[in-house]
Amino acid sequence: MPHAIETRELVFYSRHGQFIFKEPRGRYAGYDWPQLSIHRADLHATMLEATRNRLGTDAVQLGHHCTRIDQDTTGTGGGDGIHSAVRRQLYPNEGPPLYSGVNMWRGTTRWPAFLGGDTMVSTGWMTVGKTVIYPVRPARPGTPETGGLPLINWVAELERPQAVRQDWTGRGRLADIMPAFAGLKFDGLDISGMIESTGEILEYPMVDRDPLPRWSFGRVTLLGDAAHPMYPRGSNGAGQAIIDARFLTGQ
Repeated sequence: MPHAIETRELVFYSRHGQFIFKEPRGRYAGYDWPQLSIHRADLHATMLEATRNRLGTDAVQLGHHCTRIDQDTTGTGGGDGIHSAVRRQLYPNEGPPLYSGVNMWRGTTRWPAFLGGDTMVSTGWMTVGKTVIYPVRPARPGTPETGGLPLINWVAELERPQAVRQDWTGRGRLADIMPAFAGLKFDGLDISGMIESTGEILEYPMVDRDPLPRWSFGRVTLLGDAAHPMYPRGSNGAGQAIIDARFLTGQ
């Protein structure tokens, strides 16, 4: 996949930059498939292209959102995220997702490659400040707008008594996180500088929901975050949605 980075290893550090542990990932760990890190927009574009190539250009209609469902003998079902309108229709008294006590801030920025250019880094912990950092788009030499640098994705996590607004497009403030991440620089990675260079920071609370007694209702089946939303750690949501889709189709 030309837009992705094949992740070689995951390396853990303390909040002071002390090496703790590392482990190989994907094919480097002996699995049949690679672990790929990719920007969400690139993944969406790749999936859209593949779906239209296989099912036709009219298979996906953009610019729409689900508000409710009505079933008949020929309809189909699916999932529409942690704020699923379908789930809310099926379980109208459930209430909002449950806050874990941790807020997340995230961003992407062009930044020099570190630790070989294919390493995922995890530092610290939520009580004092945790970061997860990894490249999601390769460097493209000869493209002046990118400076020939890879695109780096970072996530900062902190315990907080109050949740920030549950909106994936919610804007975060540098002042809310920098006291916990100031002065972090080690092994060729200037974490503080990287965060400060980010043009747009997003914030979101780490939330999940209690299990449901059932996911299927007639011809409608919830899947992914609409069925069993998990804390967004370790690609839980994407991995579970892929497994759901595989078993739903009987593969």
